[in-house]
Amino acid sequence: MKYLLITISFLFSLSSFSQDIESAQILNTETHINTIGGNSVVISLNLDFSPVELNGYIIDNSTFNSLNSNLKTNLISKRQPNIIDKGERITLQANPHKISFEIENASYGLISLLKDKEADIYITTNSEIIFEVTNGSNTKKLKITPLQIEKHTQNNMILTKLMGEELINARGGDIFVSQNNFEFGVIPSEQASSGKTEYNASFQYRTKYSFLNTIPIYFYTKGLISTNSKDSLNFISIYPVNYNFIKGKNELVGQLGVEGNQTFSNYRISGNICWNGLINNLLDLTFGENRLRLKPVISIGGKIYKEIENNKPSVLSSNDLSNQIYGKCYYNIPIQKIYSLILDGTAYYDFNTQINPKNKLMYNYSLTLGVDIPKTDFKTIFKYTKGNNFVTRESNDYLMIGLLIDLLVKR
Repeated sequence: MKYLLITISFLFSLSSFSQDIESAQILNTETHINTIGGNSVVISLNLDFSPVELNGYIIDNSTFNSLNSNLKTNLISKRQPNIIDKGERITLQANPHKISFEIENASYGLISLLKDKEADIYITTNSEIIFEVTNGSNTKKLKITPLQIEKHTQNNMILTKLMGEELINARGGDIFVSQNNFEFGVIPSEQASSGKTEYNASFQYRTKYSFLNTIPIYFYTKGLISTNSKDSLNFISIYPVNYNFIKGKNELVGQLGVEGNQTFSNYRISGNICWNGLINNLLDLTFGENRLRLKPVISIGGKIYKEIENNKPSVLSSNDLSNQIYGKCYYNIPIQKIYSLILDGTAYYDFNTQINPKNKLMYNYSLTLGVDIPKTDFKTIFKYTKGNNFVTRESNDYLMIGLLIDLLVKR
């Protein structure tokens, strides 16, 4: 009983101590970005030091961290319950006249939400922020309550179009974003080449090697696989070595890897050199909505490859070095508030007359209509695909219904 009374008395004294601390007054809230050495969003609460009793005082940074060692922060949005992922974190910083929250490693999904006024994002904390202000030898304690933080950050954390573009560039740019996505869907039996309902997945994934931070080498893979492993359009490309020769928004990339159909009954070793560039947006279908508009990505390149295995008759089989030129286009067009249209196309010409005896220019393309699913990172998609497989040169077309997620939402 004695220890219980002591504990209650101690907790009561802590509560009284907190209540005795005067609340700081917040003048306004500012949102900035930091793209040096990474990408982060900084939300600053500018404090009012104009009262006479605070004239000449500044925040004491030396005691700030110890006074708030148990403080935890989070982002809340009515549109999406889980905003902060493993790759992001919020740090608290003190400056002479302001308290700042820095959201480090801002993801593509978070950048999109912060551009949307209706996302209604604000910062919440598990306790008050306590800090000391000093003027020479004079010291005072002040606090900012969780209610103040929520009130002054709600609807005040909006990124402009230029801020969003700079943060995307800091993550690798529009090209990087366009090369990280995953789709899963169903092909109805009426559309499937097997005559049965099929399930397929298409993906693109690009990431830098963590142990080569100072060298512009990265890993890239792209593919289309399905429960019908013999589908004409299925393929897998894996490029362990990708080297970007230039810095900036555009890229000149050398690639070395393996390309094949899903079963690798056809596969080849390939070395590519391609230019990836951006062009200005051709269409604005947002109708005034604050959507992130990525620029169209154009790729032009050449390929030297050697087939290791193919399923052509021996009289037509060619394992000599072959070369090819190609062009690609990827354009993600946001429409109004929740729709997207994705255009993805490739055209290529093979100079090997045994592989391309009719000297034909071949192509494949897909048209995808996406609809955002509220409070999730997914889109419902309706996708039409048609053309030639760039490895086997076989052709097909189908309509697929499924889901799409941008992998960078989670990074």
